[in-house]
Amino acid sequence: MGIQNTESPEMANRIKSTVQDLGQVTIELVKATGSCQMSSNDSFVLRDVSDSARNVGERCANVLSSLNAIARGTHALENAANTVSGILGDLDTTIMFATAGTLNADADDEVFADHRENILKTAKALVEDTKTLVAGAASSKNSWLWQQ
Repeated sequence: MGIQNTESPEMANRIKSTVQDLGQVTIELVKATGSCQMSSNDSFVLRDVSDSARNVGERCANVLSSLNAIARGTHALENAANTVSGILGDLDTTIMFATAGTLNADADDEVFADHRENILKTAKALVEDTKTLVAGAASSKNSWLWQQ
């Protein structure tokens, strides 16, 4: 099972617990079904089968909920990584053109010095945003999944 790949011990325990619960209620369903075969006209036995089947459905929903929480977290991290990767690609391209001296200004009378301050502000904001993203990911790992 993918439980070893889960970084959050709380999430790993939640998955383990929900799967074990599902196993237990499935055992109860099998036992109730066996009893039903022996006394198919007993309303109490039929009710046990019905209750057991409902419990299996509820536990399946719990397992799916746990797995969906992991998927949402993984998807959010993939989106963040793709966004940062796109920004880095744009910066690399700009640096390459600037280094080669072929970075063209929007207007003929513009010079690099006119834009240096804006570039510096944007670079600082990018660094701060990246630090915040990394710090948030490192400190909370998957704990935010529980809040969704």
